[in-house]
Amino acid sequence: MEQVFHWCNKCDQEIKFNRNKDFEIRNEALEFKGEIIFVEVKKPICPKCKEEIFDEKLANETMKKAVKLWEKQTGRKFK
Repeated sequence: MEQVFHWCNKCDQEIKFNRNKDFEIRNEALEFKGEIIFVEVKKPICPKCKEEIFDEKLANETMKKAVKLWEKQTGRKFK
């Protein structure tokens, strides 16, 4: 169980966030290097108010997925 603390703007307080369960999975269209990439992303959610919060680790996972999908879709290597 990976718990970290994040600030929730709506709750206006620091909250305990569990990266393994406090998220929603959404399909999003991201523009990446001029191409539209559809990525399944984990959106971190405040366990108290259910508003979206920012988590750098989950954001980085999303970008890694986007790079791999972009490479597959375009047949080019990201540099």
